[in-house]
Amino acid sequence: MAAASTSKKSQASAGPAAAMSEAMQVVEELRRFAEEISGMRAEIAQLKASELATERLPAAGRQLGQITETTEAAANAIMEAVEEMLQADAADSAAYKALVSNKAMAIFEACAFQDVTGQLIKRVSETIFQIESRITRIADRIETTAFPEMPLTTRQQRERELLLNGPQAKAEAIAQDEIDALLADFN
Repeated sequence: MAAASTSKKSQASAGPAAAMSEAMQVVEELRRFAEEISGMRAEIAQLKASELATERLPAAGRQLGQITETTEAAANAIMEAVEEMLQADAADSAAYKALVSNKAMAIFEACAFQDVTGQLIKRVSETIFQIESRITRIADRIETTAFPEMPLTTRQQRERELLLNGPQAKAEAIAQDEIDALLADFN
């Protein structure tokens, strides 16, 4: 009983100073929290009003459309040139040689699409990197662990199950030797 009485007396005498110190710590923490929120609001406002939303994203969409059109036109030109060479009559060797030469030049010209599409892809990649950087800065400033992981959509789940992930990068692709060894096991 004497110990409890002593504890209450020490709390009472230290109470106002300790309470004030604790209150100051809470106030300081709230001030820092308010500064963080203010900074995030400014960052979000910048995202909304920036050229990213008004210019770069729409341009990236147009550039992806241009890539698709340019690639399709080049593929069609190449296929038409090859088809004409395959159907050409080789009986007249001079005419055949001229046709093959002209069509080979047309194929080379069509392959120039890669330079144009490469430049467009670079611009789109830069825009995506800028978006990713801004989102990462915001995410780093908040506790992302407080948010649950988003469930997969039906399409994402199907892609994962069926491995419909598109062409693989060379670094990720299975080597031809590995495929050959796997198929050899079936013999």
